[in-house]
Amino acid sequence: MNYCNSQFSASCVSQKNNNNTMVNKRLSQLSGFFSEIFKFRKTSLTLVAIITYIVVFIIDGYAEYSALQVPVPEPFHLTSSWYDLQKISEKPHPFTSHANDEVFDYIYDRVNYYAARDPTLVEVASDKGNSSLFKQRDVFNDSSVDSRIIYFESGNILVKIKGSDPTLSGVLVSAHYDSVGTSYGTTDDGMGIASMLGVLDYVTTNTIQPKRDIVFNFNNDEEFGLLGATVFFHHPWSQSVEYFINLEGTGAGGRAILFRASDYGIAKYYKHVPSPFASSIFQEGFSNRVVGSETDYKVYLQNGLKGMDIAFYKPRSLYHTYRDSISTTSKGSLYHMLSSTLGVLEALANEEIIENDESAAVYFDIFGKWFVILSINTLYTLNIILLAIIPVIIIVLMIVVLGRGTWRITDSKLSAILRLPISMEISCMFTFWISDLIQRKNPLILSLNYNIVLIIMTSTFVLINYIILNFFNNVWKIHDQKLMVLLELTLFFWWWTIVATVRAAPPSVNTGEWIFTLLYVLFGINSIFGLLSLSVKSRPESPVIVVYDPVEQYHEDEQAHEENVDYEEEDNVDEIDIEEEAEEATESSPLISRSEIPQHAAALSKKLKQKFIDSLNYDWSIQFFLLVPISVYFVYFNGHELLQATYQNSHDGTKSIDQVFLFLKYVAIGLGIPLLPFVHKLNYVIRFALLAIIIFGSIVATTIFPFSFNNPLKVSFYQNIDLDNGSLPVVNVAGSASYIKSYLQDLPSLKNTDDTPAITCVPSYRAGQEICSYVGADPNLINNATGKTQFEDMLSYTVIKNTNTDNTGNKSPYEPYEADFYINVKDNRHCVLGFNTTKYSSFKYGKSPLRLLTIYHDDEHKNVGVNASSSMANSEEVSFNALPTGYSKDKQGNEYFKWFKGIDQIQLHKYDWDQEYYHIGLQWIPRWFDDEEEDDDNQDGLNDNDNDDPSLSKLGVTVECYWGEYDTQVKVGDELVRVLPAFDELMQYSPEYIIYTKALPGLVKIKKYIEL
Repeated sequence: MNYCNSQFSASCVSQKNNNNTMVNKRLSQLSGFFSEIFKFRKTSLTLVAIITYIVVFIIDGYAEYSALQVPVPEPFHLTSSWYDLQKISEKPHPFTSHANDEVFDYIYDRVNYYAARDPTLVEVASDKGNSSLFKQRDVFNDSSVDSRIIYFESGNILVKIKGSDPTLSGVLVSAHYDSVGTSYGTTDDGMGIASMLGVLDYVTTNTIQPKRDIVFNFNNDEEFGLLGATVFFHHPWSQSVEYFINLEGTGAGGRAILFRASDYGIAKYYKHVPSPFASSIFQEGFSNRVVGSETDYKVYLQNGLKGMDIAFYKPRSLYHTYRDSISTTSKGSLYHMLSSTLGVLEALANEEIIENDESAAVYFDIFGKWFVILSINTLYTLNIILLAIIPVIIIVLMIVVLGRGTWRITDSKLSAILRLPISMEISCMFTFWISDLIQRKNPLILSLNYNIVLIIMTSTFVLINYIILNFFNNVWKIHDQKLMVLLELTLFFWWWTIVATVRAAPPSVNTGEWIFTLLYVLFGINSIFGLLSLSVKSRPESPVIVVYDPVEQYHEDEQAHEENVDYEEEDNVDEIDIEEEAEEATESSPLISRSEIPQHAAALSKKLKQKFIDSLNYDWSIQFFLLVPISVYFVYFNGHELLQATYQNSHDGTKSIDQVFLFLKYVAIGLGIPLLPFVHKLNYVIRFALLAIIIFGSIVATTIFPFSFNNPLKVSFYQNIDLDNGSLPVVNVAGSASYIKSYLQDLPSLKNTDDTPAITCVPSYRAGQEICSYVGADPNLINNATGKTQFEDMLSYTVIKNTNTDNTGNKSPYEPYEADFYINVKDNRHCVLGFNTTKYSSFKYGKSPLRLLTIYHDDEHKNVGVNASSSMANSEEVSFNALPTGYSKDKQGNEYFKWFKGIDQIQLHKYDWDQEYYHIGLQWIPRWFDDEEEDDDNQDGLNDNDNDDPSLSKLGVTVECYWGEYDTQVKVGDELVRVLPAFDELMQYSPEYIIYTKALPGLVKIKKYIEL
């Protein structure tokens, strides 16, 4: 029964009114609560600022965490590829090791297994043993101009999935399966190989035929010259591909990032990956050599392909060390690369028309969920538009605001304008000073944790700005200092966006400049919003008398003190104007005592004041949330990832340390700048917190030991045996000065001697580093040896022919001299030849006299070694002048490379372990016509009267051969022994904060000098 429709209706109405009153009261209380929270006061601002920075850091961390989660149930191709990764990572497997063959066999068996599922769809080809001879510049040093000739016997495995439309160009997917000698190669580049096998498993299981051909290049010997990728272009399948995806690892786990892309037309296909992780700042870093590594991407790009580099890049401290292993990675990391590869590959391989936009790509991801991309041409145009439009809007609104009198600066306008430049200058000076202090006292703190330094520097920047801007706000008060700072920072970033626009002008590859555009837009929007709020604000009220009740004012002051609120510091309150207007009003008003003013006048005055305070009291929150979280996120995301990629470079010497500290300064300032419009409202808690961070953080940063197990000091190793200098097995350890010798002196082998430990340390060519050397245990390089390795038997030479020794004075120095000889080397795959004469030395000065290299393929004399004789010289001589410049091959299969500008270095990479020699022919011309001008300035060289002195025409050849195994045993006599006991000792007895990497193409180098 509804009583409200009967006699109780009056009671019901009263009850409803009471209920409505209660609801309104609750709403009013709730509204008041939120009003207090979002007022522009110290407590609110400080709380929101702290939460913002914490949330940004959490979001960035969570994006990585969520991206590395493995789907449930686990995808079948992830299960198989994880097993493949475990098998590939069982042993270190550099090109110079027998384990490299085991990995080749494993991959070859796996791809044939997948191909057998559908032989009509999948085709497999082995490039094993096929030789190539070519000229190559140093791929890891762009400044090098030395002429290097590479002889390489390939170990590539190629797989082709046939596309349904043969008229479309194909897509290449590539990774290398060799590792360095000190690493198990799990991330570099086992992850890439396992991902390719996972893609094959996925495609062949689902019998998916793409529209385009897909070619997989499982290539070998990337670590010592990107050679597997280079010789891919000697294979017929290379002619059918136009696009590529290169998979690489320059770290040890984490997420695989889109390192770089050839152009916008290709990079946009990365949007198809499920968890994008990308920033074109890395691409600019590669272009400017900030990131020092190089990948097969370079080779494919130079050969005209278009594509992208997807790679792991952190933690760099474990890169190329024994801890690049299964134990330091995860299925989540593998799945991130695998799913990214599948996403891009499926899109590319099934696209009929791929846009031919060759402009550089500008891109980044948001929270690992969305991929944003535009061409650098678009960014350039957008920048020009924004640089013009935002200032015009601001100027128009400034005219409106100043004309209406809604923004009034009553004190010195000069102080209003100069407060931010002064604050920025002084705060940057202090930030740079504290950075330099830490760098002088403990430069390698970066290795332990660069975040300590970043937090100290950011805190310094924010605190100094707070002190100065708060001082100005109290001494020379202006209405809305926040807006003034926003406008000046907009001008600041307007200038830097002009600089970035000039740098990004097509065809530029400076694709990291987008961060300036973003910050400029964010500050510009907030400045426009602030001016827009003032432009729609009503004109100032007519002059009123501000009335204060002493008791009420006392309670207000007490409440303000308790809440840490000072009404005189409200940026949106121009109290000086109010008081001045009040004084003007009293001149034309009756002079009455405050106590005689009617109560309603006091209430009206207070209400008008509060209305003035509230008119803009909440715009700060909109400006804060539009500016600070977004800008801090992008500055932190890009700065953090860039520092992750470079901070371990501090091990490379003082130049790298300077570079990383410079990055830290920029990132610290970038994190602090978004807070500057609001910084003067921070309360006392955060002030003291920042000061404590600076003081105690600086003490920690300058005194703490800079290395740990998780962040070790990376030290390079090799053992050198010079056959012309005593054949001693000298261990060389290179790393940061002052940290190496102390622990080397504690090695057991250096204590068990009556002599003082013979450790010699000399400065490295890298500033801030040193190389320490001592005689270590002999390496055991031969399996099934009858006794101790005789190093002279490991490397020797046999000269078959040398026309220089037959010279009786009748040979002109302008004629070619020829030598034919064997380099006899046991159980070896890699040797390097350098040259010198009286006027020339490889990599030092002068022009190389060597003009022709011959690689003889005389299998009928296999392993003839030291028993070779002059009868085995090339029976069918080929005239120097008859050979074309560059590469050529004769009927016997012998390969030639002629280069008139001189050959500085020859690298020999053979695949066959059973062939224990290299048969080499060299032709050099002691004096070249191009040397005439040089000889006029330097009379120390040859002249026409020196023809009868054969010593001046001799060619010195330095042969260096490398062996790359350590984590295995060999049989010597009846005993199993470790291959490299000197390295084992270092691994066992070094402190936990030391980790070793390779210094050369091998872990053992044997050196021999030959004079021809």
